[in-house]
Amino acid sequence: MTARFYQLWAPRLLAARGPLLAALLSFVAWQPFVRPDFDVWRADDGEYHLLRVYVFERAFLDGQLLPRWTPDLFVGFGYPIFNFYAPGTYYAALILRALGLDVYSTVQALGALAACVGAAGAYCLADALTSSRSRGARAMAGLTAALAYAYAPYPFITNLLIRADLAEALGLALLPWVALTAWAAGRSPGVRTAVGAALAVAAVILTHNLTALVALPVALAFGIAGAICGPAPQRVRALAHTGAALALALGATTFFWLPALLEQRHVQIEVALASGHKAPVTWLIDPLGATAQTGDPRNPQTAAGPLDLHPAYPYDLNYPPKPSLAQGALALAALGLLGIGA
Repeated sequence: MTARFYQLWAPRLLAARGPLLAALLSFVAWQPFVRPDFDVWRADDGEYHLLRVYVFERAFLDGQLLPRWTPDLFVGFGYPIFNFYAPGTYYAALILRALGLDVYSTVQALGALAACVGAAGAYCLADALTSSRSRGARAMAGLTAALAYAYAPYPFITNLLIRADLAEALGLALLPWVALTAWAAGRSPGVRTAVGAALAVAAVILTHNLTALVALPVALAFGIAGAICGPAPQRVRALAHTGAALALALGATTFFWLPALLEQRHVQIEVALASGHKAPVTWLIDPLGATAQTGDPRNPQTAAGPLDLHPAYPYDLNYPPKPSLAQGALALAALGLLGIGA
């Protein structure tokens, strides 16, 4: 019995060492977020997520399996926040609340979990993409990818320490898993890999709306790449499985995104999208520095060019964000490695 148990689980435990190490090495990125003296209330979006965790739980315990209207927000007038804002983060919060954590600790724990999940996902993705290499080379690629993702300016450092945007941090944590499962569906088409990709994409759709818009083309691109890199006779089948996975993900999450699309005018979503700081156009990277938003003298970033050239990244989200010098160096290194691989 013991020998059988060892044969079954030993390889899995050995395979888990890399992702677990990657999660552990992300510690510095999220450690300030869980410190007792970190004030989530004072972060840009911290107040919103603390309140949403609380009101979502109250609505759920009152019998609403999918709360769409929260009567306690907007000074008691109510607000349709979950009619257009993905609820997955707050379902996860329900589990931690059931374990006895208070609302504040729940937000902090989910933030730390997001960074760990993202780093582990980046490790597994790099490991899968370098599967033909030696074990040492795969481990090095995995740790490099994990550290680059965990310590990139935006996914966790900015989203947790500056914004406390819990939902976006969790959505970005799932993004490497979307790429990994889509790659697997394209490389080894089958029911299991297609369902895995569908679950990963569906999880992002239910976690953060804007990240879902990124996840869908990422899944499609990695699925196609996996099909191209796989055996030629099964490429058509691989593409079909990738498409089926995306269709399954969209179908499984219809209960959320379809009402959000059909009822936009009822929640006045156009007010947020039309102008001002919330308008998507103000967040687009502007390499020429031609827009008024980028050219604003208060903008601490480098106005023109594709990169922010300051040695210390300014971390200001009031203007269209630009990649940092470090991100530019990583991009050049990645292009070089792709060229060598080609």
